Amino acid sequence: MSAQLDILLADQQALERRKAPPPPVVHATRADKIIAEGDAKRVAYRRDHPDADTTMVFGAQLGFLHGQVRALDAELSAFVPQYRRDQYLYTNLYVPELGGMVVCGYEIDEGEPDAITSTAAFIASGDPGRPGVAPSIELAEVWVNGRDIAGGVCEELAQQIIDRINVLNREGRQ
Repeated sequence: MSAQLDILLADQQALERRKAPPPPVVHATRADKIIAEGDAKRVAYRRDHPDADTTMVFGAQLGFLHGQVRALDAELSAFVPQYRRDQYLYTNLYVPELGGMVVCGYEIDEGEPDAITSTAAFIASGDPGRPGVAPSIELAEVWVNGRDIAGGVCEELAQQIIDRINVLNREGRQ
């Protein structure tokens, strides 16, 4: 009787496994594809050179992977600004008008306070002094996908970016 129950239990478990949904399909990532291609290079080298030692075989795979890392680094470098200048301050901003994050390089002119002459100097010369200069921000660079597009940004958008930088600077000072 026990053997019959074991068979029924095994049949029931097999039936449940068949009813279970299949595991989700996991697509290979770019890294998985590069690793698989490196393995294929190693296997092909072993097939073509059966007398090669292990170091040479793995050297073929390593050389391929090294080349892929260089290619990926060059591709990534296209999205990172390469030339940051010391005279500018930089900040990352989300600009929906440009479709995402941008790196903005800017200069801050601190301005000058009012220079008011004394009453005696005003009476003698009639010069009331000179008004001060308000602090200002000048947008110098706008980096999108590794390209500086500051020359192509319209005045309205440039002013919006400057306003966002002003807000960030005020929040940073508090």
